[in-house]
Amino acid sequence: MANRLVIKRLTSSDLTFFEEQFRQTSGAKQKGLNLSKSILVKQLFPVLAQPAAMVKEYTVRLYLYGPGLNGEHKMTRSILLQTKNWRLNGEYVKGPDENPTRYNILSTNDIAIMEFNEGTEPGLLRIVFVASNEPQDAALYQALNKLVGVSRIDSMKLLPLSDLD
Repeated sequence: MANRLVIKRLTSSDLTFFEEQFRQTSGAKQKGLNLSKSILVKQLFPVLAQPAAMVKEYTVRLYLYGPGLNGEHKMTRSILLQTKNWRLNGEYVKGPDENPTRYNILSTNDIAIMEFNEGTEPGLLRIVFVASNEPQDAALYQALNKLVGVSRIDSMKLLPLSDLD
């Protein structure tokens, strides 16, 4: 089984994927999580770089977990190429009915662990959000914080399975 795990440091523009965060961000224009081309295309799904691949939007089943001990929240969204950037996009993500403020605690520099499906095209994505301000995430956040870079350039990278040990 190939490694399909990616770790991502959330940026302020990533947070606009969540409806409440978008509404609170002055001048926000995008509503999606940025996906690094060097990871998504060059390492996970190389077919996306081929000129013959005319599809620039892929519907994915999306499963969100966290922050904290929040369980599965599933929906359908798209991974798409917008101008020159790949994004997880579609409708805003709202907290589920039973916890509408669930994602409000997320902030810049929090962490997302993403698991992409195997195969040639994206179709399934699981994301675990780890929040620095969530007491239940504190130890995990500290451990993961050491694994992901601090600059926008390296804000997303493959997470070697050995690093999970």
